[in-house]
Amino acid sequence: MKLQRLERVVRLRASLDDVWEFFADPRNLREITPPWLDLQIVSPVPDRMYPGLLIEYRVRPFPGPAWVWVTEITHVQEGVRFVDEQRIGPYRLWHHEHHFRASGHGVEVRDLVVSTCSPEAGPGTWRSDGPCARGFRRSSTTGSAWS
Repeated sequence: MKLQRLERVVRLRASLDDVWEFFADPRNLREITPPWLDLQIVSPVPDRMYPGLLIEYRVRPFPGPAWVWVTEITHVQEGVRFVDEQRIGPYRLWHHEHHFRASGHGVEVRDLVVSTCSPEAGPGTWRSDGPCARGFRRSSTTGSAWS
């Protein structure tokens, strides 16, 4: 099992309060998710995240049918960071930290994802040259941060 690590920093010209409010609303997930993942939120979601919140999606991280993906918001430190972790889905491990800090004339948003594909994703998907690794690398080149 090889861990994949993606770290991405995005600088936004907005206030920390405005950026946090946007990210804290799970209904905005589609707007900050790379479009090629075709993320569809299935479960009802509140207008504010909280520790313990479970969200169900359909997502296409690899070629083929959509996957059920359930993540849990495990940590929330208002205005500073939150963490989501996969509970059901195509990854054996998915740990995603979102960090926010005021910086200069805006906000720095730092994403850190540690992941590895599940063998259930299909033969070869979790090899270093398989669709999981390619999709993960692709996410690092899109204009969106993972959510």
